[in-house]
Amino acid sequence: MITLETIEDFARDNDVPIMSRESIDFVSKTLKENKAVSILEIGTAIAYSASALVLEEPDRTILTLERDEERYDQANKNISDLNLKNQIQTVLTDAQHYSVEGHYDALIIDAAKAQNLSFFKLYFAYTDKVCIIDNIDYHGFVEERFDEIYSRNLRSMMRRIKEFKEYLNSRPDLISTYHDIGDGMIVVKRK
Repeated sequence: MITLETIEDFARDNDVPIMSRESIDFVSKTLKENKAVSILEIGTAIAYSASALVLEEPDRTILTLERDEERYDQANKNISDLNLKNQIQTVLTDAQHYSVEGHYDALIIDAAKAQNLSFFKLYFAYTDKVCIIDNIDYHGFVEERFDEIYSRNLRSMMRRIKEFKEYLNSRPDLISTYHDIGDGMIVVKRK
């Protein structure tokens, strides 16, 4: 029988990045505080976070986008094995090219970190209550440890995360709140 712990073990054994339990608890609490039940998630991976969020609150429904076919297949297996197919819908797609239909209470961005700004601009308009962005600190490299980065690609990604933070702070119509949870999270709401 599959459990969340089984999925955690699979993620650890196969180097699949998933949200920490602390991060899941924070996201779940934030969704509950904002009465958010319909969720659009960018970055399914193996459906760990989507499954955990739905198991905590069975009224939640999640549409989640994943571009990696192998992870998408594993996500669907996990969702099926946990009997959550009625609450979680997965789409195999590059989120840069997906057309959203309808509106969602919440948006969760937990995908390619260098694309946070692009994803936010594409999908926040379809979000009615709250947006949560995970891994905004990227192991401390974005701010405190930037000088330790020797890889050009990693430096570029850190710059893009920093630009995204600056973009959020420059928007007078938004309230962006940083939380020192997991590897850093930002919660965004309209004023």
